[in-house]
Amino acid sequence: MPILYAALTFAVLLGVIAASLRVGLPHWWRARAVRVAFAVLSLATCACLVAWLFGAAGVRASWVALAIVLPLAIAMPTAAVIWKVSSRIFLSTSTSTSTSTSTSTPTPTRRAVLQFATASLPLASLSASTSGLLTAAGPHAIPRIVMRYPTLHPDLDGLRILHLTDLHLGQCMHVRDVEEVLARAAASRPDLIVFTGDVADDLRELAPAMRIATQLAPRLGVFAAVGNHEYFHGLWRSRRAFDATPVPLLFERGTTLTVGNARLHVSGVADPVQLGGDVTPFLQRSLDRALDGAPSDAFHLLLSHRPDGLVAAAARGVELTLSGHTHGGQIGVNRRSMFEPIAREERLWGEYARGASRSYTSAGFGHWFPFRLGCPPEAPLVILARG
Repeated sequence: MPILYAALTFAVLLGVIAASLRVGLPHWWRARAVRVAFAVLSLATCACLVAWLFGAAGVRASWVALAIVLPLAIAMPTAAVIWKVSSRIFLSTSTSTSTSTSTSTPTPTRRAVLQFATASLPLASLSASTSGLLTAAGPHAIPRIVMRYPTLHPDLDGLRILHLTDLHLGQCMHVRDVEEVLARAAASRPDLIVFTGDVADDLRELAPAMRIATQLAPRLGVFAAVGNHEYFHGLWRSRRAFDATPVPLLFERGTTLTVGNARLHVSGVADPVQLGGDVTPFLQRSLDRALDGAPSDAFHLLLSHRPDGLVAAAARGVELTLSGHTHGGQIGVNRRSMFEPIAREERLWGEYARGASRSYTSAGFGHWFPFRLGCPPEAPLVILARG
């Protein structure tokens, strides 16, 4: 059962914190306030796990607890090592030199500096946890992403596409969040709204969310594609749930929209579900089925939950791919995932290009782990432009 794994995980993490305090930082452990804080943290964690037994609120509370306990479990051993090493070097040096040099720095001053430096690590982890939790619970960003194409048809210039992905409705986000974001996005008058998978972890929230999207009445409509979470319910069940909504699910198929004298072909691919390995061959086969019968003179928009869809799209001459799946790694700097340097091919967050084909990977509307640091939940407005 997931709760048993969660309990074991918390036990290990809290054990690491306790051991770091008692063995590596005994002078902290002797402080009553530290022992009380650890006891409160442990009891609060246990309360979250007990609440898990009674519903989704307990699951969310446990995730919040993990967002606090995990960084502390990393920071405390690091702080203990720094204290042990630095005190051995600097405090012992201070003691030995004080007997021979009257101008040496007094030990109490050095000790205070080392205490402050050591304490900065767990304090920074708590600050990051708080910031990440607040960002995850905060307002959604609606960034304007301009995609430029030198040969874009004039009638498509300025076309606005509102992109929502990874809503995970029923976890941390709900229908009311969709309603609030769409109400703000209405001021930008999107021409098209698209959902690129992982829409509802609780399928009961799917139909109300789709109705709200269609009520915005974008002139080119609302379309959706599947993500890996649609398969977790059973793909047949997810597709049947979409069939009961006013939003077409583009599962390995596409539709051609007329925009003035231009044509826009919107297609959606299936999801390989697997977490590792090369999924490009799967996406290429799925895209071939989705593009069957597509007009060659249309601007092609691909809805691919996986950012890997760009590779298949570039090989098939698709101009724009919109994706999600990664949540941007949920930690970012300057609108790029912090993990970008070590995972460039994953296309974690932002704009990417392969030949003449472009893509945008959204950081996602929702999440199941309510922690986002420098990577707010978003509903990007993608704008096509000539140039």
